Amino acid sequence: MKEILIAEELRKLSSNFFLVTRPLGMQMRDELIQIILKSDSNIIGLDFEGVKIIDYSGADEVIVRLVSRLINKELGDRFIFLKNLEPIHRDNIRAAFQLYKKHGMLELRDDGTLNYIGNIKPMLIDVLHKVYNDNVQTARQLADMTESEINLTGTKLLQLYQERLIMRKEEILSEGGRQYSYKPILKNMISMEMS
Repeated sequence: MKEILIAEELRKLSSNFFLVTRPLGMQMRDELIQIILKSDSNIIGLDFEGVKIIDYSGADEVIVRLVSRLINKELGDRFIFLKNLEPIHRDNIRAAFQLYKKHGMLELRDDGTLNYIGNIKPMLIDVLHKVYNDNVQTARQLADMTESEINLTGTKLLQLYQERLIMRKEEILSEGGRQYSYKPILKNMISMEMS
């Protein structure tokens, strides 16, 4: 796992710790993309400790547009989470995601829980909880647990993977065919709330 200290990157681009205005947000996003692409890690933490303010424009340019590139796999097979957010950071990031009515990100909170910021289809919320809290790893496990069709549970897990909220590994079965297993991007997280 690689952590990027946003305040340090801001200091290189600006004389303060305010991630405000679209031009600064664009510069910051471009800088982060270069750091991410050079990283050997597929799990990236964006640490906002020391960032005084992130306004709506900064949140849109840095977080929302970065997530869009992440989902389009422009950054490879990577997963990104946020940490050390202040309430005002969280509010502006949430507002930026709300404008597009799609996508979101996980936030690692100080108490060790995960918080989802953004938009998620209601049918995926329970599945996300089951992967993180109940160690559900396959469509078969989820189908058995929820008494659902395996095709439906497989589709839901795939959608969470495509949103870059869980990881996926393909396994070739000895009897032929393949099976995907899924796991949280942060293994040690056992509880989760949605905001």
